[in-house]
Amino acid sequence: MLEFLIPVVGFGFFILVFLVVLAAGAAWIYTLVDAVQRDFDGENDKLLWVLVLLFAGVLGSIIYYFVVMRDDDDDDESNGE
Repeated sequence: MLEFLIPVVGFGFFILVFLVVLAAGAAWIYTLVDAVQRDFDGENDKLLWVLVLLFAGVLGSIIYYFVVMRDDDDDDESNGE
């Protein structure tokens, strides 16, 4: 009776997964570019973060966001910038 809905639901799920993967890839590229351009305090911090992002992928991107980028945003707000 509802056999005609199976391809539609399958295609919608495919689109949803595609959009999530696309967003995760864009976030990974954004954090990788940010790590390359950022001036870190330590001499090996840039190399360390680039390697973490390259080898850990999206998980490394999430870690980088919460450890580096979010901390930087909090510093900007406390300085009144």
